[in-house]
Amino acid sequence: DVYKRQTRYAVMINADHKVIIILNTKRMLAKLISATRHLTRFKACLFPILTRPVSFANREAKETALEVKSLESLAQNLMKEYQLEKENYVEFTEGKDFLAASSFTLTESPNNTEMKLIREVDKKIVELRYNAREPPAYENEEEEKSQDEGEGKEIDKEKEEEKINSMIDVFILVKNEDGSGILFHCMTSNAKLNIMTVGCHKDVEATMKLGQSNGKPPYIGPNFAALDDRLQKSFYNYLETLGVNEKLLAFVEFSAIEKEQKLYMSWLQNVKEFVEH
Repeated sequence: DVYKRQTRYAVMINADHKVIIILNTKRMLAKLISATRHLTRFKACLFPILTRPVSFANREAKETALEVKSLESLAQNLMKEYQLEKENYVEFTEGKDFLAASSFTLTESPNNTEMKLIREVDKKIVELRYNAREPPAYENEEEEKSQDEGEGKEIDKEKEEEKINSMIDVFILVKNEDGSGILFHCMTSNAKLNIMTVGCHKDVEATMKLGQSNGKPPYIGPNFAALDDRLQKSFYNYLETLGVNEKLLAFVEFSAIEKEQKLYMSWLQNVKEFVEH
């Protein structure tokens, strides 16, 4: 089915589909012939399956029964999981007490993972942004003890990785009325704050959006750990004067975990309702 001419062109006529393809190099022609052979083998493998005689009435009945059974099983398991989570759920009442006594206001939406704590200090807006997260997985004490005795340094390394995974990303924005200010990227674990970077920007909100997009990232400041120890301590003291203290960080961590729990329970209900209707 392939014809060569004395020119630089080759013409292939596909007898099945009446398609004429013009190629301008011998190399492309060789590729086309190879692809045609692969397609022939592909058809030879699949056509027997596709053309196998099937009783459509029996097939539809079987598929319907299987679908109903699968949906019922899925709905039942979703309900069991939801009931288990609901029974074990403990409301974070201490968080409400903390907010009532604090000058921070919590802002969140039911179907969004982002959470914000906002307050005003000396005409500056202080805002903490973080997201819901799953609770870290801790091993029980007996397993941890036996592993420590048997594996030594490897366990220490795993613990260090686990500690990093249990941290929560927190962005602290300190803004003037014109939108300019300082952006702290921090991580917190066990109510301990670790500053990663400190950037100063003319438009903090625009910088946040740009950092989350695929655009050119703004300068976020030097490596904080490389700064002079006295300068590092001054930044930590500055945040503490703004109300970013141990109690607030504990609230951040607990509220992030509780938020994820609420989202998970809501997800279970929504999926169950979907498969039942």
